[in-house]
Amino acid sequence: MGTYFSLQRKKITKSKLTVISVVILLVISFTVLYFNSKDLNGNNFSIKGQLQGNIILQKNSVAESKRKLSELKPTDHRYQSTKKDLKKVETSLAKKQKLLEDINNNHWVPVYEEQIRATKELKKNNSESNSKNFVNGIELRFKYLKAHPMPYESDTPVSGIQILLNLNETYWPILLTLVMIFILTYLYSGSYRNGKDITMVLPIGRIQSILTNASIGWICGIVILLGMSLLVFACASLFFGTGNIAYPYIIHQVVNGKFALGIVPVSQIVPNALILQIFAILFIALFTQLIAKIFRNQLPSLLLTILLLIGGSLITIVIQPLNAIAQWLPSTYLNPLKTVSGTLAYELENVQVNFGNGMLTLIISSCFLIVLLILVDYIQTKKKSKR
Repeated sequence: MGTYFSLQRKKITKSKLTVISVVILLVISFTVLYFNSKDLNGNNFSIKGQLQGNIILQKNSVAESKRKLSELKPTDHRYQSTKKDLKKVETSLAKKQKLLEDINNNHWVPVYEEQIRATKELKKNNSESNSKNFVNGIELRFKYLKAHPMPYESDTPVSGIQILLNLNETYWPILLTLVMIFILTYLYSGSYRNGKDITMVLPIGRIQSILTNASIGWICGIVILLGMSLLVFACASLFFGTGNIAYPYIIHQVVNGKFALGIVPVSQIVPNALILQIFAILFIALFTQLIAKIFRNQLPSLLLTILLLIGGSLITIVIQPLNAIAQWLPSTYLNPLKTVSGTLAYELENVQVNFGNGMLTLIISSCFLIVLLILVDYIQTKKKSKR
């Protein structure tokens, strides 16, 4: 078994497809980080940047108002209105300069109090439910930050922790699944020549062969995930800092059978997301192996696996009636972070899509796939012995 394990491991590590797939995933990840950093430099996604931009505008406005006053006579009706506007702008400017000073001195409570006031004002002027929900989440975050003072992290994720959260929520669920499918389809389909299983001549039991292949696929996926995470985290931390593991994360929770926004520290959500991700990787490995064993050909196996896994993860969003059974579809849980945060349950309007059901579904599905693999292998072996 050890020899077969080493043989399969070498197939993956020495494959150009593995290197190319991982490099492409890395390039995409660093491209996301690069564009996020460009947005950050645009000063639109940080409180400090927004304040600095507003201060410049208001200073220009003050200068322009003073110029107008110098040209107007005190008896002119425009003089008093311009003077009144000037006083308002100067008051606002002084307030913003004080907030900027608080940020520079790491005094965040007054800054968050002002942000809470601004979000409440924004809610009054916005009647759309989706926008209100978004603003409510921002308000909850600022309230948490006021109660647990810490530096504000930009709305565009660039720090080590924040970029990993962004990638795991938005990009990696599909991309990591695709990379695994490509690598593992190559590995599992490589055991067949002209539709014949060449591993049958090896001194290893059939069940051992199936479990070894599953283990290799599982380990491969975990290593890629952890390796990618380490590289991206190290690079982002080098330029933008590590971020804060206690930083607030917006979640959707169920209260009295209804969805409600909540806030938890990042440290509370990451462990469950990682556990769910590990079991999702096992499911992907087993499913890819089953398709390869049935079709015994690389291209059909690749296309069908992509269709069923990637398509399965999107189908509940596209076909509304399937939302009701989404909690029992293993492909639903290919985005563990959205599952654990309750965002996926909120999007699907299904409170049953959660960590507990995700673990149950993935474990049962993985066990079922192992049984299917053994059954298919038994049928194929019996057919061969009859010839």
